[in-house]
Amino acid sequence: MLPLSGIKVIEIAQNLAGPFAGRILANLGADVVKLERPDGGDDARYWGALLTPDASYAFHAMNYDKRGFALDLRDPAAIAWLKQYIGRCDVLVQNMRPGVMADLGLDAPSLRTAHPGLVYCSLWAFGNNGPMKMKPGYEPIVQAFAGMFSINGAPEAPPTRIGVQLLDLGTGMWAALGCVAALYRRQLTGEGCVVDTSLFETALGWLTLGFGAYKASGTLPTRHRTGSGRIIVFQAFETSDGEVMVAAANDRLFMKFAHAIGHPEWEAEPRFKTNALRLANKEELMPQIEAAMRSRRRAEWIERLEAAGVPCAPINTLAELAEEPQTDAVEILQEAPGLAQQFVGLPVKFDDVRPPIRRPAPRIGQHNDEILDAVGTPAAPRRSALDLDPRPNDAADRPNREVAMNVAAQFRDLGVSLSGHVATVEIRRPPHNYFDNALIRAIAEAFDALDADPQCRTIVLAAEGKAFCAGADFSKRLDTAAASDVGNGEAKHLYKEGTRLFRNKKPVVAAVHGAAVGGGLGLALVADFRVTCPEARFSANFNRMAFHPGFGLTVTLPRVIGPQRAALLFYTGRRIPGDEAVKIGLADLLVGQSEVRTAAHELAAEIAQSGPLAVMSTRETLRRGLAEAVEAATERELVEQEWQRRTADFKEGVKAMAERRLPNFSGR
Repeated sequence: MLPLSGIKVIEIAQNLAGPFAGRILANLGADVVKLERPDGGDDARYWGALLTPDASYAFHAMNYDKRGFALDLRDPAAIAWLKQYIGRCDVLVQNMRPGVMADLGLDAPSLRTAHPGLVYCSLWAFGNNGPMKMKPGYEPIVQAFAGMFSINGAPEAPPTRIGVQLLDLGTGMWAALGCVAALYRRQLTGEGCVVDTSLFETALGWLTLGFGAYKASGTLPTRHRTGSGRIIVFQAFETSDGEVMVAAANDRLFMKFAHAIGHPEWEAEPRFKTNALRLANKEELMPQIEAAMRSRRRAEWIERLEAAGVPCAPINTLAELAEEPQTDAVEILQEAPGLAQQFVGLPVKFDDVRPPIRRPAPRIGQHNDEILDAVGTPAAPRRSALDLDPRPNDAADRPNREVAMNVAAQFRDLGVSLSGHVATVEIRRPPHNYFDNALIRAIAEAFDALDADPQCRTIVLAAEGKAFCAGADFSKRLDTAAASDVGNGEAKHLYKEGTRLFRNKKPVVAAVHGAAVGGGLGLALVADFRVTCPEARFSANFNRMAFHPGFGLTVTLPRVIGPQRAALLFYTGRRIPGDEAVKIGLADLLVGQSEVRTAAHELAAEIAQSGPLAVMSTRETLRRGLAEAVEAATERELVEQEWQRRTADFKEGVKAMAERRLPNFSGR
């Protein structure tokens, strides 16, 4: 069990510091619910290249292990519901602009009065009091103000920003530590408390030595690119092929260093006996060290210095760091479930076990229904503005965008998002993404809504989970009556909805990362292009169940790969891996499995750069007659399926597939 299991946290925060505090608590086992506005969510979703259609790597890195809830804080009813929900929570984490929470009636005094056991944690830019308490700020602003630029960089260079989010992540860490301490105090006293921290206070905390030394001496520290003004030797040196960082931080280590670089005589040299003397004679000592270090290659120096017991390290790039055996050995890089992407896990282990990443970062409002059902307050908005980036470029785009948003909200198993001119329609029935009438109808209605949205120019059709789409779920149709439904009214409705998919106006790119089997292959062939990976599997396995192909595949599959190859796939039911699918023209682009979604989005974005009217016109010409041909084919397919569903072979085929064995057909 993780240390904070059972603790409930509501996070009303965005960007980096607040979400990182929430993520630490989530990593430690707390149930953290991230609250976002429905119209776009956390700003960090769009910081940098998108990892998923609705979120950047930065957002995913700050928000994994959380649940997502979308709520419009401009709605008084929503605020009233939120106040009640906070009463169920142990911790509230917020980093809203100063004054916002008070304006909403969600300030610490109000909520602590209503809920005395609540730990209320605020993260500010410059602190919760003083002349700058109302001033907003970001990492580089506070770094600059706090004097951190002035001590960073080479002596001859301008003041330099520290290149990592030292204050954002540090403030998040202090906030999480404060919450844990407050929870422990609550266990002893029964009372919650208010926890405050800020980027500015974190900066001062990191300046404990530098700022403290200035206050003590009145002397401003000088900049050292890699070294220290207090210790020699404690800096990087150029070798013949790169730099080595050396930390001979005491007199004993300095003498070992002197022997290793070929100057054993320094052991008897009075000017270099102590660190104070070495500092006093720095101008004479350092050129000799630099000359010695340039005489060998970096790897040679590291080997010699380590053999002598002198701490040292290469100055690695991040690419070199990724290849270091020690990076793998500490096992801190972890994959979030459902994302073939590594993230840095919690830098703490318990009994030699690091808390695993339990869930990926949430989509906007992903868990609205789940949370509302558990709380039992139906008055709150359900499925609020799910899964669509609704940021219009102008007011004229808003109505059409709201049409697509409404489609996403109507269907539990479908996500719709829009990034720039590329929309993503995502099937969400993991792991197999089986379809039925409702899902195909939802996809068709999403396509219709996106056709009506002038901001959308191309569509990516994707799926979460193990498979792209494994077709219909025949495992639920083992009895005679249920099996009969497959070729009866249910299939007729499904195929009718399916033919609508061939009448959409805008190009579709399918991101096929897993199995596209049976009707799932038919769904993939709705798209103009298919991006796939070696792990994907394509199969028209109908005949293996003693059943006639459906979903218009008797038209679309020969059209894509030719009649001969299509017949071979139909008759044998072979499963074709992604690399072979590309070779025979069934797919268009082969990438790594973790890159399928990104590559599909990039292809769609490239198409979107062309004239949209010209693309739609060209597409209409190329696909002229396709929808009509598919409609005619589905009529024929249904007729054949109608009598085949009554055969003993069909029932045997369905049963064998469900039982994962070879069928024993009788020809009846």
